[in-house]
Amino acid sequence: MSESPPSLLSLPNELLVAIIAVGQEARLPDDDFKPEWTMSRVSSRLRALTIGAPELWTLVEIALHAGFGRAVEKSKLYLERSQRCKVWAAVRGQPMHQFSWSDPRVEKRLVAERLGHILPHTHRIWRLDIIAESVSMNAIGAMFRDAAAPSLEHLQIVPPPNFRRDRSHAVLEIFTAGAPPALAVLKLSGFMLVFPTPQWTASLVRLEMQRGGGIVWVDEESFTATTTPWPSLDFLHIDTSLLYSLTIPSLRSLHAPALVELTIHHGHGAVFDATALPTIFVKFPALSSLSFVSTGCNCEEGMPPMHLPSQFPPLHLFPALSSLTLINQCPTITTNMLEHFLGPAPLLDTVTVCPPKDTIENVYTALQAVICSKRGSAQAIPKFRFPRARFEQSYWTANGVGVELFDATEAA
Repeated sequence: MSESPPSLLSLPNELLVAIIAVGQEARLPDDDFKPEWTMSRVSSRLRALTIGAPELWTLVEIALHAGFGRAVEKSKLYLERSQRCKVWAAVRGQPMHQFSWSDPRVEKRLVAERLGHILPHTHRIWRLDIIAESVSMNAIGAMFRDAAAPSLEHLQIVPPPNFRRDRSHAVLEIFTAGAPPALAVLKLSGFMLVFPTPQWTASLVRLEMQRGGGIVWVDEESFTATTTPWPSLDFLHIDTSLLYSLTIPSLRSLHAPALVELTIHHGHGAVFDATALPTIFVKFPALSSLSFVSTGCNCEEGMPPMHLPSQFPPLHLFPALSSLTLINQCPTITTNMLEHFLGPAPLLDTVTVCPPKDTIENVYTALQAVICSKRGSAQAIPKFRFPRARFEQSYWTANGVGVELFDATEAA
């Protein structure tokens, strides 16, 4: 007779802790199932075991809205049980008083009451997510203004889902006691963040600025290309729909020799201006992936085309470029970019093209002409990636063009 498999409670303590930790790996803030919380209520043994394992209590969620009293007490419990471990703090807020939109002082007082308990632990925070609307964000930012964050590696400041960004652009000053020395990932959306000193850029590896999110220098004139290095930055995402808010300024002080991937959202027309691009890309010798992503352009609405550059930057500014992506770009931009890059860019091996639905035929016709021209001059033709739902295969396969299909929703 075969033996019964061991029960959960028969396993050694170390293995039980490891199982609970595995259950946490894919967990995100706001997930309903919290393994450590659930297991601590199964039995007295599991309660003692989980509470005695501080590494299981390192995702601290602080909700500042409905039901805040219980949420605050729970976050205090997590901070206590995590002991000296580094923590991921997720702060979520929305106006907690129905009249706080008209009286920010009320919101500031309420946030201070609910958030004050985390300030003594800022030195332990390795990741901080602040997800709030404008009034709450200003109050939350004020709480962290004079704090230090020596362990902070990941900072995300974004509005809640479906939040309609207003034009006020809350400007936040946080961690003014000193630049986070380990900050590697910074994501800003809908809000502006003050960089008090150049040291804020020293350790950044990934920078995302979306939906009007951006950086403000305390003293913009003092941050030139020579005094503002970004030595470790290898990923940059910029939303140019509100480029005026990105006082870097105009990307020209970016000295990022390690940059590998650059995505420009809403890029069209003047973004390709030859007077600006050489200044930008000459500092990106490692750039291998360049993407221009848009949700549409004026050309599609029957309006006059936006400004187009008289010439594109010299290709020697892109010595490592291997991937070019054009998402929802109009036929004019798509054709000009492909004409410029195909063939002469020796390492270019993948081109992703996903044109707007109503311009597919024009884009593909223009692309066919570019390929024929390049092939006639014996220039190399890279592999193309096309959206599966918008693709006619016959021409491309007949002419020996390497093609890979992808789901258009992946390009959104």
